[in-house]
Amino acid sequence: MILLRLLFALAIAQVSTAYRLNVPRVLLPYHPTVPVSFVLEVTHPTGGCFHWRSTRPDIVSVKSIDTTGAGCSDRAEIRSVAKPGSVGSSELSAVIFAEDKGSGTTLSCGVTVDEIATISIETTTKVLFVDAAPARMTVDAFNADGDRFSTLSELALEWELSSTSSNKAKPLRIVPFEQSTYEAPSEIVKLEKNRKKGYLILIEGVGTGTATLTTKFSDSYLQKVAAHNVELAVVANLLLVPSQDIYMPVHSVIPFQVLIVKQRGTEIVTMPNPSYELVIDGGNVASLDKKTSSVRALTTGNSAVHLLSSHVDVRAKAGLRPPSTVIHVVDPESVQWHVSGENWMLETGKQYTINVELLDEHGNVMFVADVSKETGRKGLALNSLKTQ
Repeated sequence: MILLRLLFALAIAQVSTAYRLNVPRVLLPYHPTVPVSFVLEVTHPTGGCFHWRSTRPDIVSVKSIDTTGAGCSDRAEIRSVAKPGSVGSSELSAVIFAEDKGSGTTLSCGVTVDEIATISIETTTKVLFVDAAPARMTVDAFNADGDRFSTLSELALEWELSSTSSNKAKPLRIVPFEQSTYEAPSEIVKLEKNRKKGYLILIEGVGTGTATLTTKFSDSYLQKVAAHNVELAVVANLLLVPSQDIYMPVHSVIPFQVLIVKQRGTEIVTMPNPSYELVIDGGNVASLDKKTSSVRALTTGNSAVHLLSSHVDVRAKAGLRPPSTVIHVVDPESVQWHVSGENWMLETGKQYTINVELLDEHGNVMFVADVSKETGRKGLALNSLKTQ
């Protein structure tokens, strides 16, 4: 009997320690008219029957979400209510408790309400590509101590793009979430329905150039918070093919191709092109025929082919190097033969394909134009061999 009680107590303890809140602490900004909310969730596992309460409902209110018939829920919305400084403190604090009487579990989360002092635009990249997937731009807000707020909820912001390109054309545009294939948080959806923007937007490159993205709060209560801006650049996502290091013998010729990457795939750029130019380092080791975009090896040594853009100033500002391919003109050292199936014990009456690879002294596979004139492959493809 004693053993059963111990096992039951242990089971209850395991259940109670299994539950977790999604965050241990929350920092909420105060606004007199806009409800700033945050969702607390019980996880690992979900589905508990929790009753929620706030130690200071006059500072932070709490309301269950998707309440069951038993009046409990594993999710709750908290909102900042009181203004910092209104009750004798520059910041206000409360504790939210979630209690599941069935398992004896009590969870807590500390919540602080404070004023916004500064904002900052955060992004994973400041370089975007033309006609590529949009980039997310997010605004983080901080209090006077530099602590980041957990959410900006439905606080509206103004976003502005100003061109800094020489031609003054705007290379970027803001894409509403409803016009994209990406999911937006519920508060952003609400703002867009009211023709407003929030802390999260999508930016898409529509042309090559540079621009400044600026954001600030819309309403008068937060006008004291200074605006923030970032410099963005938009370039074409170009590929030079082949792009890997090339090893080739003297007198061989290799063709190059320029591709531009877009949302729906890649497109071939016809060369010569007024917007792009192929150049080669020096001219002693290899020569470049710009009409055919092909390189001929002249003597042993190293060189490189570069793809330059007419918007070289944009790429320079973005810190991007032009697409390049290094060329090594070397002497052949050995030949390797390969048969389809990688088995030299051939079966009579069956057809095989034999490939020949030319190697330099370091074992690098050298480029040799295909005898069937299918250029752009490494090695020689011989005629098929049929055993008798």
